[in-house]
Amino acid sequence: MNKSANTSTNKRAESVARKRGGMTVPASPLNAVKLDLAIILFIALVLGLLVEYTVHSLPLQFTLLVGFGFLAMGWLIWRTKRVLARHGSGQATTLTGSGNTRKQDEYGP
Repeated sequence: MNKSANTSTNKRAESVARKRGGMTVPASPLNAVKLDLAIILFIALVLGLLVEYTVHSLPLQFTLLVGFGFLAMGWLIWRTKRVLARHGSGQATTLTGSGNTRKQDEYGP
């Protein structure tokens, strides 16, 4: 009985999935922009609910939500350009998780 338990443990230790060391995502210079996007989406949800119940004029609701959308879009574009400029990416390159750049082909990353 002990021998089969050791064999099972050895098989797990030799498994391809076990050799990787867990599921991790490499650090990306765009992580700060991703965090900003998550915060903006949360604020947009809260703002949408607040505007729904506090502002009774439909054109004013539309104006407030579209205005927030444009501000958020501008912020994300500005932050992304700043991060990419800091990391010196070229026009036809995309950042990999390790901070290296690689050529992006026409069919995807």
